Amino acid sequence: MDIVDLYQTVTGENNLTRCQLSIRSDTIDDYQKLLDKISAFTAEKGWLCYQSEVIRFSGSSLPAREDKILCGELVKGDNSLHIRQKKAGWLISEITSSSTPDTVAGNSYLAKKVRYMVNEKEAAEYEVFFRKKSTADDENSPLQGGYLPENYRFLGFTNEKEESC
Repeated sequence: MDIVDLYQTVTGENNLTRCQLSIRSDTIDDYQKLLDKISAFTAEKGWLCYQSEVIRFSGSSLPAREDKILCGELVKGDNSLHIRQKKAGWLISEITSSSTPDTVAGNSYLAKKVRYMVNEKEAAEYEVFFRKKSTADDENSPLQGGYLPENYRFLGFTNEKEESC
């Protein structure tokens, strides 16, 4: 029995799928280039943490602000843009997931959608990607052959209260 089928049989949940994951990262050291990258991404929704507050974001127009972005997560369809401050610049990672599993070794993942409560009425939704631990990683590990979380991407906000979807 396939791991996805087994999961669904045991848990009764239908939130684990096979997928392909692509991650492209770049370091940007100029703040205007960061703003241009965010605008070009044309996010549907997300959040940005500035030096003085965290704001919700939607659309391609950034608010005019004096303080700078420290980090954030934006989403557009199957693409997420993660922003993290790194030394004197920012690490930008564009994460794309596809429901079509890749036959190329190393690109295949299990994906599970999860929710984390932001407040009493709202949750942030993420897709967590699991990869099977190979025997080449560590021959003495008790986790050989197990699936471990390796990455994630922001999906947006929801008003549903469940922690797992």
